[in-house]
This record gives sequence, structure tokens and C-alpha cells, in this order.
Amino acid sequence: MDIDVMRSTIEDWQKPPFDDQTRHEIATLVSQGADEELFERFHTRLEFGTGGLRGIMGAGTNRMNRYTLATATRGLADYLLENVPDAQRMGVVIGYDVRNNSRLFAETTAAIFASAGCTTYLFPRLCPVPMLAASIRLLGCAAGVMITASHNPPKYNGYKVFWSDASQVVPPHDEGIISRVNAIRPGSVPLPEYELCRAQGLIRDVPAAVMDEYYRLVLDCQQYPDAPGRTRSGLRIVYSPLHGTGNLPVRHVLGAAGYSQLSVVQSQELPDGNFPTVERPNPEETAAMRLAVEQAVREEADIVMATDPDSDRLGLAVQGPEGDFVLLDGNQTGAILAHHVLEGLTRSPRTRQPAVISTVVSSGLVRRMAEAYGAEYYSTLTGFKNIGSVMRNLADNRPEQEFVFGFEESFGYLFRDYIRDKDAVVACLMTAEAAALAKSRSQGLWQVLTGIWRRFGVFRERLFSFEQEGVAGAERIQRIMALFRSHNARSLFAGLGGDTLLDIREQTLCSLASGETSPASGYPRSNVLVVSLPGGGMIAVRPSGTEPKIKFYISLVQTCTMDASDQEALAVYQDLGGTIDKIFGRLRTVMEEA
Repeated sequence: MDIDVMRSTIEDWQKPPFDDQTRHEIATLVSQGADEELFERFHTRLEFGTGGLRGIMGAGTNRMNRYTLATATRGLADYLLENVPDAQRMGVVIGYDVRNNSRLFAETTAAIFASAGCTTYLFPRLCPVPMLAASIRLLGCAAGVMITASHNPPKYNGYKVFWSDASQVVPPHDEGIISRVNAIRPGSVPLPEYELCRAQGLIRDVPAAVMDEYYRLVLDCQQYPDAPGRTRSGLRIVYSPLHGTGNLPVRHVLGAAGYSQLSVVQSQELPDGNFPTVERPNPEETAAMRLAVEQAVREEADIVMATDPDSDRLGLAVQGPEGDFVLLDGNQTGAILAHHVLEGLTRSPRTRQPAVISTVVSSGLVRRMAEAYGAEYYSTLTGFKNIGSVMRNLADNRPEQEFVFGFEESFGYLFRDYIRDKDAVVACLMTAEAAALAKSRSQGLWQVLTGIWRRFGVFRERLFSFEQEGVAGAERIQRIMALFRSHNARSLFAGLGGDTLLDIREQTLCSLASGETSPASGYPRSNVLVVSLPGGGMIAVRPSGTEPKIKFYISLVQTCTMDASDQEALAVYQDLGGTIDKIFGRLRTVMEEA
């Protein structure tokens, strides 16, 4: 943004129609001479990306607030009314999670849609994002909006847009929505009175029957619903919603399925947008799982599960080889769940071929398993919206195939096509089922995983993620990506054993041995680099699409034998971890040059 335009915008935000709190917040920063903070808030506008909005809450064009949210909502409404026949009658449904201001943002969103003439449904209480996604189909809506910032720190909130098929928006709709949003000046959209819209009958609650039907769809995903009750009732589970939306839904489906020994972490049970017991409400991180694991040790539990604030990601800890709890990464949980599903499918004849979908940065182990079980395997770009796109294509064009499982390494899982986004509620149910079945065979999930390794190869993956906040951080990420596209980086990748370098943004495939480059169009353009390693391993580098981070993924593979012991498989796994650390040390040296 031009500096003079930015100064004028800062002045505008200290006047009506902006509310008193907003005007005071900006005026205070101006009086304090907080030029750097004002620049961060106003040098650009909060970008409406392919999935919606996500940002730090506060006043300013580059912050998450009612005015930037109103701009997004008006743009989305304009696009729906222009491009979806009967959009007003079909309407929209809105959900929200536990984050600070989520209910306020949801009411603002609902009032703007209602004022645009759209039938508008609002969840009467907080809900998981997969329940919101399911409600779009069940209500026959044109779109849905979830107010959430997933597992970001407490200062964030966001706005996630779903299309009528219960998937996040993808091209061409995302580009069309973005163009409508960008045509609107933040602060120019009137904020209708929510209570008035409600009193006029323009906003209605999502019916309880919709929530009940979501639960039925989740419970229908069980692979062994007829297993003896004692198989389920004997499993001891510790669960934490991490102050988020998962508490009631997860307890409901596990209870309905017969898992009676469920213990919830009391200090993390109730919704709280400040997430007081964790620095980050992210079940991918050991620190977030600490209280649940400590409780599991005291209670001699079999497994530990935790869901993130909007309950679309699952973290899992199991009893490891030494008897202590080990936090599995998303690839390991994905392998266990894929094995559970694929094994379950062998119990009865099928009329359609099963299909499994994952992402380019996720473990190749699931591909190897799917192919061994006769399932079709599809690889997509990162983000569950891309898995949803493949699901849509299968449903529309490949009726002979049936989606059975999708996962991404960032702790997202889905079973069956009742929605097209990740769902931690169903993942909790299916993990419990896999653990109960293993326990009935005198095994734990760690033993299931080592059995998978012995059959398909020991895969070990690591994600290295680095925050780069603000303008300077974004510029540094660009420099880092440029370095890894350089000739020197290609030499480094070749020295690390790389075979090829796939540049998904440039749509090229380079042989690291010869330097020969050829066209490659297997994925839509995206700022991702993937180095193939022997045996199915890889190195991938990409900026995060939802957070100010750059991410490095390393996956290594080594064959094992079926008659190898658990200890031998573990030794291979540990050796691979040491090799990964050495590889990343070389990559980090390059990154630090930026």
C-alpha cells in the first residue's frame, strides 16, 4: 500500500463508521508513535486466500476484526448471488469455535448474509468444523462459513469457507470469491444488527436433527460395529479437547459406540479461547499433550487422544516399546488408520474399488499399503481441500471407485464421503476401534505400527518448521525458496542422494544426476519443491499456506523383514532418525544464508 494511502486509511479508521473501540485502539497507537505496529496493521489488507481469512485479531486492514470479516462476507455473498442459481433460497450455514470473538464474528457474518436476502442458519452453540461441513449438505446450503483459526495461538481468529459439497472452496470458486472481496474497501460494508435480523426471522438455528445426523454418519464409519461389546468397553482412553469444541462430540460418539472407559482431562475440558494450560493448542506438539499423557500414566490408560480447537486434527499417544507413552506423528497415525481400514475391507466382497488419497508431503508408506491391498492411490497438493477435490472428481467421474480413507501428515484424517474435509471426531472413533481390536489380540498400537514396518518397510518422517512473522519474515521465506531453487542447492540435493527435483510451481522435473529438465504437470502450480530419494523417501520444502512459516519435510525408508523383532525394527527407525538430523543440518545451512 502506498504510504500516503496508508496514512489516509489510518485516519479513516479513527472516525465513524468504525466503532468506538476500533477508533480508540488506532488513536492510542497513533498517540504512542507506534509506527512499526501501525505499519504491520495497515501496510496491506488481510488477504482473503483460497481458504478464507486467518490473522491476528485487532483493528486495522491487516487484522482479523468485524470490518475485514464483513468485507469477506459481502464478497462471498456477491459471488454466490451472481454464480449459484437459487442461492438466496439455498442459503448459508455458519459455525464457530471457542476462540475469543468467534460468536461475535459468527453473528456479524450471519447478519450480513441475512441482509443480502440469503436463508441463514447459525449453530446455536460452538461446534466442530466437520459438523459445520456436514450441515451444508444436510441443509442443502450453497455454502458454509466456519469462524476458526484452527490450532493457531490465542491471538488469532479466522474465517473458513466451504462449498455446497462440504469441501473447502477451490478453483474456480476461490478465485472468483477473492476477486469480489478485493473489490470492496474494508469498512465500507454496513454492519446490520444481528438481534434485529434474528427478530425478523432472517436468521434461524441449525436444527438439532442435523447434528444428530452428523453423529450417525460418523458412527457408520466403524469397520467392526458388530465386535463384542467387551472389546470396546475394555479399552482405557484419556482424551483432551484442549479447551476446544471436541469435548461433547467426541464423548458422544465414543459413548454411543460403547467405549465406556473414557477419562477427560478436567483442566482442558471446558471451552476457553485463551487456552490457559497450553502455549499453543496444537495436538501435533508434545507440550500440548503433556497433561493428557500424565493423566494416562496415572490411570494406566491404553491410548491418549487430543483434538485441536475446531476438532479437525487428532493427536495420538500410545504405549511405546519401553512402556512409556510416545506421541505419534501424523504419518504414523495415518499408517495405523489406513491399515485398519484396508484390513477391514478384506472381510467382505466389494463391488467398487477402494480409493485412498493423501498429499505430496505425506508418507509414502500409505501409498505402498494401498497398492498392496488393491486400492487406488491418489496424491494431491498439501491441504485437505485438495483431497476434497479428488473426492469430488471420483464421485463425479469414477463411480467404480469408492473413497475410503484420506489423510495428510498434519494430523488430518477422514473416512468415507460424508464430508470432504478432515474430521477429528471420526478419527477419534476409528483410532479407538483400531486400539480396541489390537488390545483384543494382546497388542498395542505401537505393535501394530511395527508390524506394518516389517511388512512394508520402516518409514521415518520429520517436519522442521520455522516461523517468519511480518513483512520481513515473508520476504525471507521468498529468499529461502529462491536459494533452494538455485544450482548450488541442486548439487546439495544430489549429494544427499536425491534422484530428481520436482518444482511444482515451475512445473518442471530435474534429474539431479544429469541436470536435464523436463516438463511435469502432475499437480496444479504451487510453491513446493520435492526431492525424490531412493526407496520412496523424499525431501520437500514449502511455505505454509495458513501460517507465517516455512516447512521442511524429510522422509527416509529402509526395508525390514517379516521375521525381524520389534527391537530390530525400532533400531532401524532410530538409525533413520539420526540420518534425518544430518540431512536437515545440511539444509539448514542453506536456509541460514537467506
